[in-house]
Amino acid sequence: METLAAPTSPAGPALAAAPGTEPLPQVHRKTIKAMSKHGWRLRRQLSPLAAMVALWFTALIIRMFGAPHWVIYLILAVVAGLAWVAARMKLDRASERVYAATVITAASLWLALTVKTGTLLSPMPAWLAGGGGIISVPYWWHYRLRGVPKDPELEVVEPEGVDERIIEWNLKVATARGPLPDSRLYDIEEIRGGWAATIEILRGNTQRAVMAANDIGAALKLTAGSIFIEPTPQGELHLARILVLTENPLSSRLDWTGPTLDVSTGVSILGWYADMEPVRYRHYRNDSGPVHTLIAGSTDSGKSRTVEQLLAEERHSGVIASHLIDGKGGTSLPDWAESVDEYATTVEEARALLHKDRNRMYLRIEILKTCAWTDHLGRARKGLSQFTPGDPRHGLPMLSITIDEAQKILADEKCREYVEEMIGMARSCGIKFRLITQVPLLSSLGNSSLIRDAVAAGNVIVLRTANRLSGQVAFNGALPVDPCSLPKQWPNGDPTSGLGFVFAPGAERAATMRVGYVEDPFHWAITGTPAQMEPYTGPDAQGGDGATQIPAQAPLLEENPEAQRIGDDAVLAYLAGHEGQEVPRGEMFNDIQAKVSPPPALRTLTKAITDLIAEELIEKTGRGLYRITEKGIERCRAAA
Repeated sequence: METLAAPTSPAGPALAAAPGTEPLPQVHRKTIKAMSKHGWRLRRQLSPLAAMVALWFTALIIRMFGAPHWVIYLILAVVAGLAWVAARMKLDRASERVYAATVITAASLWLALTVKTGTLLSPMPAWLAGGGGIISVPYWWHYRLRGVPKDPELEVVEPEGVDERIIEWNLKVATARGPLPDSRLYDIEEIRGGWAATIEILRGNTQRAVMAANDIGAALKLTAGSIFIEPTPQGELHLARILVLTENPLSSRLDWTGPTLDVSTGVSILGWYADMEPVRYRHYRNDSGPVHTLIAGSTDSGKSRTVEQLLAEERHSGVIASHLIDGKGGTSLPDWAESVDEYATTVEEARALLHKDRNRMYLRIEILKTCAWTDHLGRARKGLSQFTPGDPRHGLPMLSITIDEAQKILADEKCREYVEEMIGMARSCGIKFRLITQVPLLSSLGNSSLIRDAVAAGNVIVLRTANRLSGQVAFNGALPVDPCSLPKQWPNGDPTSGLGFVFAPGAERAATMRVGYVEDPFHWAITGTPAQMEPYTGPDAQGGDGATQIPAQAPLLEENPEAQRIGDDAVLAYLAGHEGQEVPRGEMFNDIQAKVSPPPALRTLTKAITDLIAEELIEKTGRGLYRITEKGIERCRAAA
């Protein structure tokens, strides 16, 4: 006997008739399918109605629960508070937050009144429907149907009143195949030469938007250098600021018209961003000390003009003196040869100058630690732990040491050791370093992480580079930018010298800037009244009114041969006691100072290592590692 199968629906088993019932008519199945389809399409528009129904059922459940009113009110307050916190985290514009607060307040009041009166029928549902409908009007207007077809290739008909830039963004950038999917553009404002807006990134973070700047520009059919994307001032990771310029002011030369250094803050204006906001450069911070600087960029990127501007600021400041080491043999910055306090053009001259500046650093330490002064409470004090240029308590100017072509100078072992020794301690006595190189890699800075970390923590100026690694290394990942992507010339053929990025205290925007152009550097090199350095002629020298006197107990290293001889013997004897071993410098210095009385100064021990290596009595076997040689062992045996 043939078994008959239960009738099924063409639409699938979900619509099949249950046993013992009539099959669902085809017209009903089509109606249900159409309602499901349109209900999903209109899910945003139907959300307020669904919320009102949910509120009514929530009130019904609360009444059935029968809990004390104060418990219910407490729960409502907690839920409303959590909803407000969620809205604050999700919504950025003030208008959106106000609307969210209104909705949350209205829903909480309706539930509270329903619980209080116990009325689940008229007039409460009418109040809910009427009030909820009025409150929902802004929501329905925001999510109104805009007539956008499914096929992205078809022409999109947008309602009047919508900014065309938002329409273009939605079609070309925020689509699934666009450079920044699921993003939103809002708060558009007109600025000088273009417009700016806020981007909300729903997938990813700010860095994704910054790195997609060129792709977004291509999608919007913009020209190179006319679009800039950077983090917001508040640093929200889901937001970014976009700047689009119809006329890029950076494509024209921006002249530096004269010194701008504010001695009360230690800040000068280095250049301008594309929105013509000034780029700030920090020379020093009062009661903290000078700020080191790293400048990098390929050939013809504008490094020399940048350095000339900073030298001009220093010469005309009255509180900063400049030492200049020109690694190109005097051809990089010739206008400043006679205008700086000290000048060197060869590795040998650089070595001598750095040796002198190292001694000056230790002399300044002696001056500052013995400086007597009276605080604001009238108490007698001694010693200064921080440095302010021109402070009347010591009268010392700030010393800025500029090393151009740093990769060449720091390749010399002596120069590198001097800079390493100074760069970590010199800020407290008013000495800064400014290093200029083409590629800011570790190999260009003497393979010294100590030097690179010190300058990278201060002002970092990276102009156009030749490789993509430079920006990542120089900024230590602090700025998601690529200096290699900067154009070599503008569409009209003009050079882009001075175009780059800056990371500095007070200037941390991931936006392209351009350094001010110094048209006549020689004029600024021969004018102004430069700061005068303290005398450097020996322990009896007098500086000014006595406030900067070099103490007799702080002689130059060369002027205390007996102390130096003791230091030399101590280092040689220590390494002889560890014959055949590689000894770390720090461990050796600590042991010697603990065992020798009086303990030799660190600078004496450092010079001892330099002298003993020169005599081939000890050898350097690695970074910070030393070992005695056969010649050194023979010297110790002969002395015994």
